Amino acid sequence: MGSTKTFAVSIDEIGQHFVFGDTFSDGYTRTIAMSDGSVRTIVLRPMMKDGELVMELKDGTHLSYMGPNGKATHGTLMISLTEIPIDDPSSSTR
Repeated sequence: MGSTKTFAVSIDEIGQHFVFGDTFSDGYTRTIAMSDGSVRTIVLRPMMKDGELVMELKDGTHLSYMGPNGKATHGTLMISLTEIPIDDPSSSTR
C-alpha cells in the first residue's frame, strides 16, 4: 500500500520508554529488549481492511489490528499511534 499518511508511534513497557514519536508512512519495524531480558520485534503496517484504514500490528507471533489513532497492549508492552495530518496545498484558501 503506497500510503501518503504519516503516523507517529510510541512504544513503552511499564517502567521504561523505548520509542517516543518516531514517524513513519509505509511501515515500521523495531526490535526492543524488555526488562525481563526477552527480545521482541514490533512490526506496524498500514492497510485497508473492510474499507477502513487500520494498522496491522505484529508482536512476534501475535497479530492484531488497531486504528490509526489508537493504543494496544500486549502483556506489559503498550503501543500508541497518532496519525499526523498532512497539509494539502491543493486545499489551501490562500
